[in-house]
Amino acid sequence: MHDSLQEMGWEIVREHHSDKPGKWSRLWLYKDVYHVLSTNIGTDVVEAIIVDVPEMTQLEAKSFSTMSNLRLLEINNVYPTGNLEYLSNNLRYLKWHGYPFNSLPVSFRPEKLFKLNLCSSRVKYLWKGIKPLKELKSMNLIHSRNLIRTPDFTGVPNLERLNLEGCTRLLEVHQCVGTLKRLILLNLKDCRNLVSFPKNVCLMKSLKILCLCGCLKLEKLPQDFGEVECLEELDVGGTAIRQIPPSIVQLVNLKIFSLLGCKGQPPKILSSDFFLSLLLPNKNSDSMCFSFPRFTGLSSLQTLDLSDCNLLEGAIPFDIGSLFSLEAIDLSGNNFVSLPSSINQLLKLKIFCLERCRNLKSLPELPPEIVFVGAEDCTSFETISPSAKLGRSPNIALNFLNCFKLVEDQVSKDNLAVTLMKQWLLSYDSLVVWTDSTRRFDNASVKMCGVVPLYTEVEDTVYKGQQLWPPIWNPGPSGLRRRGIRNFYTLSWLEGNAARLLQPSARLGLLFKFRPSKIHDI
Repeated sequence: MHDSLQEMGWEIVREHHSDKPGKWSRLWLYKDVYHVLSTNIGTDVVEAIIVDVPEMTQLEAKSFSTMSNLRLLEINNVYPTGNLEYLSNNLRYLKWHGYPFNSLPVSFRPEKLFKLNLCSSRVKYLWKGIKPLKELKSMNLIHSRNLIRTPDFTGVPNLERLNLEGCTRLLEVHQCVGTLKRLILLNLKDCRNLVSFPKNVCLMKSLKILCLCGCLKLEKLPQDFGEVECLEELDVGGTAIRQIPPSIVQLVNLKIFSLLGCKGQPPKILSSDFFLSLLLPNKNSDSMCFSFPRFTGLSSLQTLDLSDCNLLEGAIPFDIGSLFSLEAIDLSGNNFVSLPSSINQLLKLKIFCLERCRNLKSLPELPPEIVFVGAEDCTSFETISPSAKLGRSPNIALNFLNCFKLVEDQVSKDNLAVTLMKQWLLSYDSLVVWTDSTRRFDNASVKMCGVVPLYTEVEDTVYKGQQLWPPIWNPGPSGLRRRGIRNFYTLSWLEGNAARLLQPSARLGLLFKFRPSKIHDI
């Protein structure tokens, strides 16, 4: 039906002047667009041009000067010869992928323009001075790598979305961006030469999403940043920021906060505790490159990424337990030894990532809704608190790959793997026993599988009323040895189509890896 209506519309457009596309109100076929723009036969009848040019094509820039009533222009791979001196002031939608000029025409004043998309353009600046574009809602200049500065936004009071991602030469954002009271999204991702952020950002009362990740030279946020009261998503990962302004706790609507890799730039003269003093007044000053004041106040925060921030012992504020809405936290790649016990107050926390925290020695008691704990390569990890309750979800998955110290005492009755096996196996309707038949395990494991030592007490538990899957594989010692595995069970947490084969679908994931020299041969 849709295709039939479209064909009918095309025929209506062609009804008059069927052999003169320059007099059609709409142009959508490449051959027609090419003919009109290469021969300069466009007229004021043309209102819309929409075409995806298959390859780079050179056309006459002056062709646009005869189309004064053009309202919609969507093209790519078009590189006009000569200077572009005119575009219709009646344009309401302009999308030109790879726009090849340094700026928009001086005479271009499209007062009804509501969307401007010049992604991957060669623009150095859009315009000089002030242009009255009161209808403009969206401006997209992503990957315009020649852009040096943004325009004066004074004449664009209703702008809602400003996307400058990948503008790698951008040096500054015009101060008047702070006056855009309707701006909802500001994306400055990977603007790696941007050194400062407008101080009047606090005036942006509608801003919900701010992305500054990859702004390598950006060292600080404005002190009154907390006054951006509607902000819901903030990403400052990969910047040189090493201290968050205390006013951040005023962002009561903030839901997603990422500081991934936010180590900051080290000072010219380092002493052992310099940076730690930024966060902890009673500490010496040189031990860390990132400072977070406190968490109390961020009551809506759901996702927090503090991975690879070089956080040391004591760097995580104790009031982390006040993040009552938090569902996922990533602390991977940091250098603390322990975690605040208040983590168990995060009653909605489901995902807890600690990979590569190589100084971490233990886990505190965890919240009851945890479904995943990722602690791979925590090589100093020794214990889980005896009182720790590791969640009550039937689908919990624990990743302790390469946490060798957890399992070094293979004959101990308190061996972690055995304890966890005994704790959960009897509560599951189905036990998934799985291995990768394309790979010989020997005494190792694959990424999404784990191995636990095969003890008689565990074997007895496994066979105590559990439904094994797949049934054709004998999971006992002889079956494992035929596959080159000795003294191990491999249990994995299945997802997708494989998980649907289980009846019922309760699943368990335990992920471990042991040093071959420590394996006790039964």
